[in-house]
Amino acid sequence: MDSALLPSRLGNANRQRRRGGRNGRAHEADQAEGRARAARGGMSMYRVAIVDDEPVIRFGIKASVDWGRENVGLIGDFANGEEAWRSLESEPVDILITDIKMPVMDGLELTRRTLERHPRTKVIFVSSYNDFEYVRQGLKLGVVDYLLKPTLEPEGLLELVRKCLGQIEEERRQDRDRQLVWMTKLASGRKRLESDVKRALAHDDGGLSADAAPEWMKRGYAICTVLIDGLRETEERFGQLHAAILLEEMQELFYETAEEGVAFLVGTRTLVLIVPAGAGGGVLPQPVLGSVAERWAERLGVRVTIGCAFGGSAEELRDVFQASGSAAERRFFEGGGLYGPSGAGQAQGQEPSSEYPTSAQLLQELKTSAQTRDAESADAIVRAWIGRWETMRPDPDAVRKEAFEIVTALFMNEQEMIVLLEGFEELKRSETFGELTDLLQAQIRGYRKSFAAGSHTYKGNKQLIDKAIAYIAQHYTGEITLQQLADYVHMSKNYFCLQFKHHTGFNFIDYLIRLRIGKAKELLGDPSLKIYEVAQRSGFNDVKYFSKLFKKTTGASPVEYRERLPRRE
Repeated sequence: MDSALLPSRLGNANRQRRRGGRNGRAHEADQAEGRARAARGGMSMYRVAIVDDEPVIRFGIKASVDWGRENVGLIGDFANGEEAWRSLESEPVDILITDIKMPVMDGLELTRRTLERHPRTKVIFVSSYNDFEYVRQGLKLGVVDYLLKPTLEPEGLLELVRKCLGQIEEERRQDRDRQLVWMTKLASGRKRLESDVKRALAHDDGGLSADAAPEWMKRGYAICTVLIDGLRETEERFGQLHAAILLEEMQELFYETAEEGVAFLVGTRTLVLIVPAGAGGGVLPQPVLGSVAERWAERLGVRVTIGCAFGGSAEELRDVFQASGSAAERRFFEGGGLYGPSGAGQAQGQEPSSEYPTSAQLLQELKTSAQTRDAESADAIVRAWIGRWETMRPDPDAVRKEAFEIVTALFMNEQEMIVLLEGFEELKRSETFGELTDLLQAQIRGYRKSFAAGSHTYKGNKQLIDKAIAYIAQHYTGEITLQQLADYVHMSKNYFCLQFKHHTGFNFIDYLIRLRIGKAKELLGDPSLKIYEVAQRSGFNDVKYFSKLFKKTTGASPVEYRERLPRRE
């Protein structure tokens, strides 16, 4: 290009460049300011590339606009179209400012390739008078506008750059609006399907009407019962509301990850997924389940066991659901993992063997040992019973029920029945065989210890629990653990749990959370305190978790709750 055609302000670029590095440093400072402004505003910087075969023109264009102030980052300047294309092919820009006539690859070919690969790129031509035919071709390709070099002024270039930015923002706004409409329709459809599935599972026929089933479900589906591994321990540490929050977040992450499918909660401890399985089914949907489980682990820190079963029609929904639950229950004896429906070669409950007494015989022997207070004999019978379970692998619910029968036979005349029933609830929540046997033996030790100490009566236990409650009232905003409290009143941890629930109606951690939420309500009445300060003073270290728990408990976020309070005069 003929540099004599440049206007004086761009023609002074050489003199500006010779002034030293000050302008370059100022330009970098502008870019840094733009990046900081973009970060504060939660938006990303726009990207621009400049292409011209004459360095003085490239420098002049760069120096004519305060790019940082416009929130635009210069990703590079290039001497010809081919050099630019090597960069733009894989890393698109928002705005391309290019000369038309250049060696190797001209601006028209660069524009054609760029808009074919990245059709949303905004292109500005910088042209001489005798390039008008090329400009006309560029406008047909989709070039936004052009500037004539002989009359080019920084104000004109800035106006065109802002025109491009306005078009980009309008396109993004339209994209957001379309995305919002699509997400709203998708969420509405999923909620409707969730309700239809739950209704179908509750009805006697256990099926979903053909009209209610989505197309992907008609082609074959898998129902997956999801159990959080270690949930009992998690509830012991953080409370039952924490488990509910976890399951809801898992449901949200599933919808963020899976393109098709539905997720819904069953009870307070189980998440159920229905995902496409294709015609014929039978193959575990590992790609989608693997991706979802990975996100659960990364974002929430949870590990899961998943049991899957397959269906070919919506009418067999309930049977498939029950089969998926049975598959997930394999965790009890086999540990966590991904399980399909039971089949040949998989662990099954065995028929009773003559090597082991029946459960009825063991129960009778245990009652005899209890009557004679022969603890050694009773322990031997319990060990034999555990060995029978381990070998025979009966249904997990049957194992839990028999564990309660063991406890009842040993302590029915020594403990209040309501306490034993609380213990049964704990046994029912056991996730694995090892966890159940450990819990069973811990309960036996705890009941014996309380009887020996004479604290097994209602009055004796109430005195100890009242002592624990007084301790909690003094320390509930600080660090306090279940083991710490049990040691304080000289009880085993498991026995303390049972007695605390019996006398207060709450698990220890849920009782503690109620106190802390009550304190938070009181502190929210002070408008000078920030939300994170309220959380800390109430005993919560994580303000985000505090906000979720507060809303789950009260139905309002801390901010909403504060706004509803009457204003102080």
